[in-house]
This record gives sequence, structure tokens and C-alpha cells, in this order.
Amino acid sequence: TDARGQLATYAGKTFAFQHRLALFLLFVNGTECRLTRWDRSGVVITVVLDYCKKWKTFCEILWRMSQCTNEQLGLDPTARRIYPTDPLYQVMCEEMKDHASDIDLDNVTPSDFDKLALGEPVVYTYMRKMFRTSLRDDVPCYVLDVPYGNETRQYLVGKPVFFTQEVIGRGTLGWRADYPGVEPEGQILQELNDVRVPHIPTIKCYGDLPGQKTVSPETDPKPKPRQKHRKQPKATGATSTHSQRPPTPSKTPLRLHQHARLVVEEIVLPLKDFKSGRTLLSVVLDCLEAHYLAVDRKTSRLHRDISSSNIMMVPKLEDVNGVKRIVYRGLLCDWKMSKRINAGVRAPRQPVRSV
Repeated sequence: TDARGQLATYAGKTFAFQHRLALFLLFVNGTECRLTRWDRSGVVITVVLDYCKKWKTFCEILWRMSQCTNEQLGLDPTARRIYPTDPLYQVMCEEMKDHASDIDLDNVTPSDFDKLALGEPVVYTYMRKMFRTSLRDDVPCYVLDVPYGNETRQYLVGKPVFFTQEVIGRGTLGWRADYPGVEPEGQILQELNDVRVPHIPTIKCYGDLPGQKTVSPETDPKPKPRQKHRKQPKATGATSTHSQRPPTPSKTPLRLHQHARLVVEEIVLPLKDFKSGRTLLSVVLDCLEAHYLAVDRKTSRLHRDISSSNIMMVPKLEDVNGVKRIVYRGLLCDWKMSKRINAGVRAPRQPVRSV
């Protein structure tokens, strides 16, 4: 048990600091060894091999791995590491410096409003600070490809604001549940943006990365039996394209994941940073309005995962009775668990999940 936990820790730390599809680890115990392959769904482990008695087989395994490309060894080909000598790294260093036009929310002066125009993007000092924090010497920087329709956009990134060292699961690098009836979060946000639901993230681009799905569920030798569900009465009046009950996705308990990326316009502040009770109430009210309209308009969608960590604040320049003011607005984020309320028969869309 200790050895398994140690291997999981090594794998988790590697996934946290590198953009990977998979990771190969060699586990050696005395004269025996096993080769393991980790991805966001699980781990595949070979049968035990005595490398002293079967040294030729062991050497051939190592030789074959030495001939693999970086992509075959699990590195993400859509993420290129940036080193300090790279011109793109110098661009990042320039962008993290304070600019004279930046607005300090803790020290806003009347002259600041004179150089701001309604509707124009505003850079606040907290944004630069967050970017500076992401550029640490002990964390690699990357340029990431983000597919969007027929084009591919690129973004420079450093250390994530939040990341987990749990190797199994969605992680923070864009692995989403890949099952029939489970819509990508980018598609959900685009749908909400199209019907003008306020106080939700504004989509810039999103898309699934081709060919980047977890494969460990395909190797599960003993899948659990398909879970049976009680029959439900047929829904009437449903207009959703997902009105049919989605088929049980897989007999294996290992979760299926697809690698995807999502970019939104807003750079937010956590709810805990509110400065007054009035601001807190206003932000929460904005998110209540967002959820009400997401249900009331054509999308008819429930969020199903509202918490303080999914309610964010974003400062906006607004005209209040003819006077320019910076107002904190609420932003209801993290819609990947949402579901249409008129989706027909109720049934889990993923293994080990409720309706």
C-alpha cells in the first residue's frame, strides 16, 4: 500500500508541473519490476518481471522506450515549454511589469476615471500581480494551443492559480468527462452567452484536443456489471435535443476523460476578497440573477454545483447616475456539472454519479 501511494504521489506531482497525456513509471522491488502507465482515468500495470532471470526482455523494454518520441512517452504535443532564452518568455516578463495605465482598486483617484472609457478593457494591478505570481523559477512556462472551430489560437501560461496533485480525475489542465449527454463546458457557456445570460464567463475560445482521450479504461480486464436503473415514466413536452436517456457510457468503473481547453475573457477575484457587506450581497445577487435567467431562458439549465468557490467577483467600470464608478459584479463560474431541466428521463450520465 505504501509503495502504491508513493507511486501515485510521484505521478501526481509530474502531472501537476508538466502538460502530459500519460506517464510511464518503472517500479522496482528487489529483483522484480513492473512497468506502469498513468493517465487521468487510472493506471495500467504489467505483470511482474524478474529482470535478473529475464534480463534480455528487460533490456528490450528499455531499448524500445528509448526509441519512443516525446508524444509516445506521454508529453502533450499541443503544449510547448518556454525557456528563459525564448523570445516569448521575454514577452511574458514585459507583460508582468506594472504599466502607468493600470488601475489600483485600493487607490482609485478621480484622474484615473478621466483616462478610462466605458466599454473599453481595463487592466487592474491585481491582474499584473497574478501574472507575476505565475512566473516562478521553479514552475515551467508553456505556450498552449487552443482549437477553436477551424483555427488554433495560442496562449502563454505559467503556474496555475490552483492545481491538484491528484493524478486521477479532471485535474486543472482541462480534462473533462467524456460521455454521451455530457456537454463540454465551453459549449454550455457559448449557449448561455448566445441568449445573453448576464454575470457568467464570456467565451473567447474552446475546443477538444484531437486524439487526446484517456486509454486506461479500455484495458480494464474486469469491468463491473452495468448498473440497472428503475424505469421512469416517459417525459412529455421535452424540447431538448438530449431528451432521450443517455446510454450507460461504459461497463468499467474507470472514468473516461477527454482533454479540452477553455479560455474566457474575465480575470476574476475570489469571493473572499470582498471589501464590504454591500459588495458581498451585490455579487451574490448578480449570481442569483444569472442562475434564474439560465433556467428561465431557452437554455433551461440548472448549475448544480453552486458554492463560494464558484462565485467570483469582477470589477467593471460603469456609469452610475452620470458618474463613472468601478462596481464589483458577480460571476457564476464552473458550469461543467450543469444539466437541462427538460432533459427527459432522469438517469446518471456518468458511472458512480447521481441524477
